[in-house]
Amino acid sequence: MLNPTLPVADSRLTKCAGCGEGLATTGVTFWLVTASRAIIDPGAIRRRAGLAMAIGNAAIADALNSEPAAQIFDQLPERCVCETCACTMPLAALVMEDGRG
Repeated sequence: MLNPTLPVADSRLTKCAGCGEGLATTGVTFWLVTASRAIIDPGAIRRRAGLAMAIGNAAIADALNSEPAAQIFDQLPERCVCETCACTMPLAALVMEDGRG
């Protein structure tokens, strides 16, 4: 069922990032995909584990710790993807431009 409160501006519509065809080639539904690449900070994880061991309670250590265990380092642009490609291709291949982030 269509939800009229979530319109998609025409300027956001592009050809499929996977196959390069028009979005309606494989049906009337398609995906708008946005992804972020993140990196885990091993040092922050070690410090968090050390604090948990020192306190003796992981939940309290998590509440006291404000250091993130991971950080976003690459915000990838939004891509339009047809249903066929969305269901058959890896996410990274669809959101990365020219095969790289």
